[in-house]
Amino acid sequence: MGPQIKALRQGAQIIVATPGRLCDHLRRDEKVLATVNHLVLDEADEMLKLGFMDDLEVIFDAMPETRQTVLFSATLPPSIRAIAERHLKEPKHVKIQSETQTVAAIEQAYMLVHADQKVAAVLRLLEVEEFDALIAFVRTKQATLDLASALEAKGYKAAALNGDIAQNQRERVIESLKDGRLDIVVATDVAARGLDVPRISFTCSTSTCRTTRSPTCTVSAVLAVPAVKAVPCCW
Repeated sequence: MGPQIKALRQGAQIIVATPGRLCDHLRRDEKVLATVNHLVLDEADEMLKLGFMDDLEVIFDAMPETRQTVLFSATLPPSIRAIAERHLKEPKHVKIQSETQTVAAIEQAYMLVHADQKVAAVLRLLEVEEFDALIAFVRTKQATLDLASALEAKGYKAAALNGDIAQNQRERVIESLKDGRLDIVVATDVAARGLDVPRISFTCSTSTCRTTRSPTCTVSAVLAVPAVKAVPCCW
């Protein structure tokens, strides 16, 4: 937190923060947002699902009333409408037409297995499916390490990709996947965004999609490839 406090004291023009960390700073200095005149909440519906409502109220109260507030939300549930009614003045509602979530070239399927059979199911799937390169989506950082380790133990050229991996190491993993030194990458959906690896022909996810924008629900947006088979394995 030290570098963040220093940056704020030096007069940062833009603050990008999670609600929880911003509240930590407010507890140290309640006037840290006193001069902010623009507030943007990205994926506001997801913030509320994760339980940040109380933190958001603290942030709203710490800011000047004469500010511009913008909410970006994929859905408009009653909770988001309530925020708009309480904290926005004469708001304008801008709706963007939904984009296609998948492309026709992606063949999708799913399996139902027990929670304690996740790794075994993936290993069995790889025995019967042909692929050039593969990306496996998992929900947590620890799961990337666990599944990558299990795959390596079976002789697959696999590596983990998550938010704790340094950028230079991440780049090495992607380059290895592109040139064939790796055949499988196990990643969180956030860490895998924006990949462009033409040789990927197969993906799988070890959990159901939390929203239509997560794991293989947006595989066409995550992977810039001509044709992919996607299999979300549901537990």
